[in-house]
Amino acid sequence: QGTWVPTFRGSGTAGDYDLSGQQGEYVKVGKMVTVWGQFKIDAVNTAGTNTPWILGTPYGVGDIVGNGGVTGTLISTSGSANMCYLSQGGGRNGFYVRQQTNSGAGIYSIANFAAGETFYFYATYPSSEE
Repeated sequence: QGTWVPTFRGSGTAGDYDLSGQQGEYVKVGKMVTVWGQFKIDAVNTAGTNTPWILGTPYGVGDIVGNGGVTGTLISTSGSANMCYLSQGGGRNGFYVRQQTNSGAGIYSIANFAAGETFYFYATYPSSEE
Protein backbone atom coordinates (compact mmCIF):
# COMPACT_ATOMS: atom_id res chain seq x y z
CA GLN A 1 0.00 0.00 0.00
CA GLY A 2 1.09 3.54 -0.55
CA THR A 3 0.48 6.82 -2.30
CA TRP A 4 0.67 7.94 -5.92
CA VAL A 5 0.10 11.14 -7.90
CA PRO A 6 -2.53 10.96 -10.66
CA THR A 7 -2.06 13.03 -13.81
CA PHE A 8 -4.49 13.92 -16.58
CA ARG A 9 -4.30 14.50 -20.34
CA GLY A 10 -6.05 13.79 -23.63
CA SER A 11 -5.22 10.53 -25.41
CA GLY A 12 -4.63 12.41 -28.70
CA THR A 13 -2.92 15.70 -27.96
CA ALA A 14 -2.17 15.97 -24.26
CA GLY A 15 -3.39 19.51 -23.71
CA ASP A 16 -2.04 21.77 -20.99
CA TYR A 17 -3.90 21.56 -17.68
CA ASP A 18 -2.96 23.24 -14.40
CA LEU A 19 -3.83 20.66 -11.74
CA SER A 20 -3.91 20.87 -7.95
CA GLY A 21 -4.95 18.61 -5.11
CA GLN A 22 -3.53 15.61 -6.93
CA GLN A 23 -3.50 12.74 -4.50
CA GLY A 24 -3.97 9.04 -4.64
CA GLU A 25 -3.66 5.95 -2.52
CA TYR A 26 -3.46 2.29 -3.41
CA VAL A 27 -3.54 -1.20 -1.93
CA LYS A 28 -2.07 -4.22 -3.76
CA VAL A 29 -3.01 -7.76 -2.75
CA GLY A 30 -1.36 -10.39 -4.93
CA LYS A 31 -1.81 -9.10 -8.49
CA MET A 32 -4.96 -7.06 -7.72
CA VAL A 33 -4.55 -3.31 -7.22
CA THR A 34 -7.17 -0.91 -5.87
CA VAL A 35 -6.49 2.79 -6.40
CA TRP A 36 -8.42 5.88 -5.47
CA GLY A 37 -7.64 9.51 -5.91
CA GLN A 38 -8.63 12.99 -6.89
CA PHE A 39 -7.44 16.04 -8.78
CA LYS A 40 -8.72 19.54 -9.46
CA ILE A 41 -8.36 21.39 -12.74
CA ASP A 42 -7.40 24.97 -11.94
CA ALA A 43 -6.98 26.08 -15.55
CA VAL A 44 -7.24 24.66 -19.05
CA ASN A 45 -4.49 26.45 -20.96
CA THR A 46 -4.96 24.24 -24.05
CA ALA A 47 -7.59 21.50 -24.18
CA GLY A 48 -6.50 17.97 -24.96
CA THR A 49 -8.15 15.87 -27.67
CA ASN A 50 -9.75 12.44 -27.95
CA THR A 51 -10.37 10.38 -24.82
CA PRO A 52 -9.79 11.74 -21.28
CA TRP A 53 -6.93 9.77 -19.74
CA ILE A 54 -5.93 9.42 -16.08
CA LEU A 55 -2.30 8.36 -15.74
CA GLY A 56 0.31 7.60 -13.11
CA THR A 57 -1.05 4.35 -11.68
CA PRO A 58 1.40 2.76 -9.23
CA TYR A 59 1.29 -0.53 -11.15
CA GLY A 60 0.60 -1.13 -14.84
CA VAL A 61 -2.95 -2.12 -15.80
CA GLY A 62 -3.06 -5.78 -16.80
CA ASP A 63 -4.55 -7.21 -19.99
CA ILE A 64 -7.24 -9.16 -18.14
CA VAL A 65 -9.34 -6.00 -17.90
CA GLY A 66 -9.40 -5.77 -21.70
CA ASN A 67 -10.00 -2.72 -23.82
CA GLY A 68 -13.22 -1.15 -22.62
CA GLY A 69 -13.53 -3.41 -19.57
CA VAL A 70 -15.07 -1.60 -16.61
CA THR A 71 -12.66 -1.25 -13.73
CA GLY A 72 -13.86 1.76 -11.70
CA THR A 73 -15.89 4.95 -11.52
CA LEU A 74 -15.33 8.71 -11.67
CA ILE A 75 -17.48 11.55 -10.33
CA SER A 76 -17.09 15.34 -10.34
CA THR A 77 -18.05 18.15 -7.97
CA SER A 78 -20.55 19.64 -10.42
CA GLY A 79 -22.15 16.32 -11.27
CA SER A 80 -21.11 16.59 -14.92
CA ALA A 81 -19.36 13.22 -14.67
CA ASN A 82 -22.67 11.39 -14.34
CA MET A 83 -22.58 7.65 -15.13
CA CYS A 84 -18.85 7.69 -15.88
CA TYR A 85 -16.60 4.69 -15.59
CA LEU A 86 -12.92 3.93 -16.05
CA SER A 87 -11.59 1.37 -18.50
CA GLN A 88 -8.12 0.16 -19.41
CA GLY A 89 -6.57 2.77 -21.65
CA GLY A 90 -3.35 3.56 -23.40
CA GLY A 91 -1.79 0.15 -23.01
CA ARG A 92 -0.82 -0.38 -19.39
CA ASN A 93 -0.48 3.27 -18.46
CA GLY A 94 -3.81 4.26 -16.92
CA PHE A 95 -7.54 4.62 -17.44
CA TYR A 96 -9.75 6.10 -20.12
CA VAL A 97 -12.88 7.89 -18.91
CA ARG A 98 -16.06 6.67 -20.58
CA GLN A 99 -19.75 7.33 -20.02
CA GLN A 100 -22.79 5.10 -20.14
CA THR A 101 -25.64 6.74 -22.03
CA ASN A 102 -29.10 5.66 -23.15
CA SER A 103 -27.63 4.70 -26.51
CA GLY A 104 -24.75 2.71 -25.02
CA ALA A 105 -21.20 3.34 -23.88
CA GLY A 106 -19.18 6.19 -25.25
CA ILE A 107 -16.27 8.49 -24.60
CA TYR A 108 -16.88 11.08 -21.92
CA SER A 109 -16.10 14.37 -23.64
CA ILE A 110 -12.77 15.84 -22.67
CA ALA A 111 -14.49 19.24 -22.86
CA ASN A 112 -16.21 18.32 -19.57
CA PHE A 113 -12.87 18.48 -17.81
CA ALA A 114 -13.15 22.21 -17.14
CA ALA A 115 -11.44 24.70 -14.85
CA GLY A 116 -12.84 24.64 -11.34
CA GLU A 117 -13.89 20.97 -11.48
CA THR A 118 -12.62 18.41 -8.98
CA PHE A 119 -12.71 14.75 -9.98
CA TYR A 120 -12.80 11.76 -7.64
CA PHE A 121 -12.25 8.19 -8.78
CA TYR A 122 -11.49 4.63 -7.76
CA ALA A 123 -10.60 1.48 -9.67
CA THR A 124 -9.61 -2.13 -9.08
CA TYR A 125 -7.54 -3.90 -11.70
CA PRO A 126 -5.09 -6.75 -12.22
CA SER A 127 -1.49 -5.58 -12.31
CA SER A 128 0.65 -6.22 -15.37
CA GLU A 129 3.60 -6.49 -12.97
CA GLU A 130 4.46 -9.02 -10.27
